[in-house]
Amino acid sequence: MPRTPEEDARASLEPLAQDERPAALLIAVAVCIVLALAVLAGAATINDLSRHGGSLPGAALLAVTLGLMALAGAAASFEAAFRAVPQDMDIAFEAAQLVAEHHRAVAALRAALEAKPDPA
Repeated sequence: MPRTPEEDARASLEPLAQDERPAALLIAVAVCIVLALAVLAGAATINDLSRHGGSLPGAALLAVTLGLMALAGAAASFEAAFRAVPQDMDIAFEAAQLVAEHHRAVAALRAALEAKPDPA
């Protein structure tokens, strides 16, 4: 059975060294942590969050999501020595898809909660 181009690409790569971490993954983890802290700080310091289009539960949910992404990225970073880079990029892509799905779900939930019943 012939190999796919993806299998050829993965076979040509060497695993990362024990202490080697992908820079893009480390930067993504740091960005998630900073954004989670910024969301929490913003939610805690704005008196009337709903006036600005937000809510405390929404801010907490966003901060938790960002924190979980940072945790997943950190776990992938520490396991990176045992895998080749494309698999780490697969994890990053899946994390980005998860965030996009989360935002769509939150937007749909918010729209459903804000929808006014049709007086019929």
